Amino acid sequence: MALIVEDGTGVAGADSYVSEADAITRATALGLDFPVLDADAEVPLRRAAIYLESYRNKYQGKKYITGQALQWPRNPVYIDEVLNDPSVIPQELIDAQIVLASVEYTNGNLFGTALGGVGSRSVGDVSVTSNNGGASDNSAYSGLANELIAPLLKSSSLGGLEFNVSRA
Repeated sequence: MALIVEDGTGVAGADSYVSEADAITRATALGLDFPVLDADAEVPLRRAAIYLESYRNKYQGKKYITGQALQWPRNPVYIDEVLNDPSVIPQELIDAQIVLASVEYTNGNLFGTALGGVGSRSVGDVSVTSNNGGASDNSAYSGLANELIAPLLKSSSLGGLEFNVSRA
């Protein structure tokens, strides 16, 4: 099933911020491991979009169009102190989705899998067994993707004191 791409107009049923073909082109430009066939890019892109949806309470602004499927478009959003046109999906968000899809494609898991569990190593007569306690490895996607979406998140200077204002 082909992706339904949000283009900034509140597309009903949208499940991605970028098409498969555009993602493949951009991933190549960024030097990422990524599928070369549209059909193989669908699931990783869809899962990456779902992951980005988990930031719903951290993004600046509010959903812009009643009934839109995804969290973007949003308004007001300031990127580098410039008001973003709400009908434009930020390139930072698109790039973050592609980076996360690359992680998913290369056998990462965006949804907090446990690290290896129990490990064992032997040297001569000595054997050591360790258990990481089920800690999650988020390092695969937290770096670049988090840097990309950082300008879209609330900050102490913009959204830390964000509140709604209405007239009576």
